[in-house]
Order: sequence, then C-alpha cells, then structure tokens
Amino acid sequence: MFLTPSYLFTFQSWKMSEEVPHEADHTQSTQSTQSTQSPTQSPTQAKSESKTQQGSSSSSGPTSSSSGSGTLSSVDTIPVTLSSVPEEPEPQPWCRLLPMARGFRSHDCFEDQYLFGRGSNCNYVLNDPDDTESKKFRIYSKRHFRIYREGSEVFVVDLSNNGTFVDGIRIGKDKKLPLVNNAVIALAEPRNK
Repeated sequence: MFLTPSYLFTFQSWKMSEEVPHEADHTQSTQSTQSTQSPTQSPTQAKSESKTQQGSSSSSGPTSSSSGSGTLSSVDTIPVTLSSVPEEPEPQPWCRLLPMARGFRSHDCFEDQYLFGRGSNCNYVLNDPDDTESKKFRIYSKRHFRIYREGSEVFVVDLSNNGTFVDGIRIGKDKKLPLVNNAVIALAEPRNK
C-alpha cells in the first residue's frame, strides 16, 4: 500500500506596479559621464576633446603618448559612453505548489491557470519519471484538477473520478473551492498529507 501525494499550496508576493527609476540611478549616470574627464577639465572641455579625438587626428588638441607596443600610457584618458540597457524584471509566481511526498516536484504558477493529471496534455503531469510503468499513479485521472485565478482569488476545480480534497474537504466532480495560503490539496484520499 502506498500513500498518494498531496500538495501544500503557498502564495508568494508579487509586484503589480512598474518600477520607477530612482534618483540614485540618475546620479550614477551623471557620475559615469564625469568620470571620463580629467580633474582639471570642465564637462564642456571633455565633450569637445572627445569630438576632436573621434573626428580627426589634429595635432592642435592634446596629444596622447603611446609606447611602441601599441598600448596607452597610464596618463591617457579615453572617454567612454555607457549605454543604459533596461533590464526586464524577472516574472514572479503568484503561487507555489510544494509536494508533501517524494517523487513530485514543486511548481511555480506564472500563468492564470494550470491543469494537473496523468495526461500528456496537462501542464503538470502526475507520473514517476524514474518508473514510467509504475501503477502508483493510476489512481489519478488524466485530468485530475485545475487551479486558476480570477483577480486576487484562486480556485481549484476537481475534474477527477477519485476526488480532490482541500484541507480534508472533498470538492466534488466539476465543482470548485477557493484556495487560501497554505491550503493542503490531497489527491484521491483526504488523509494523504
């Protein structure tokens, strides 16, 4: 006899607002521009020198010395323009399912709904990857349950013949129950925790 795995349903927080650049980011950008000029140069002199170095090799501006090896000496200053590349924030899951039995993996939910079952068309396939012929998972339906969210609420729908339980309460085929933080979802038997 074996125990059917169940899950611990846990919400994670996520940000609904976009990030606004902080004043510190602007200050850092200004400092990186100023760091390309020598201590005695004004920002205007640094820009004009930069244009002179890029546009022509005129000897009227400051010259740079180099050794025969083609390297610059430590007194040379080369202006560098740093482009800012906006980084996409990593998406945060709106919930996480944690297995309470061996043989299953945790699942982070990013999409609005997920289908769980033995069927290959499910988002989370209930099987044993180490033993594909195992009869242990036959107690689960091909489409056992579905988790979805509507606004800030999360629901679980029982699609199985053997039952899906939330905190020991049987949902009932094609019926739904709301999920709360740390709710235990049991598959096929309510005592499997």
